[in-house]
Amino acid sequence: MQFIRQQIIPFITIAIALFALVAVTARSFIATDLAEPAPIETITGSSESSPSALTLPSVVNGVRSSELR
Repeated sequence: MQFIRQQIIPFITIAIALFALVAVTARSFIATDLAEPAPIETITGSSESSPSALTLPSVVNGVRSSELR
């Protein structure tokens, strides 16, 4: 157990840190069009699919909306 705590766990920790460093550094060598974030497109749709057009069902958890008033 002592060997694992003193040798293996520090090695794994350093290996993960070095891998992350290489992965982040590699972005500087990627072509500029690939290094940019993905473009955000405007989603267009009918008003039926918009969240503001949604209504609650008449029955929620077994209780009718008319009984709630």
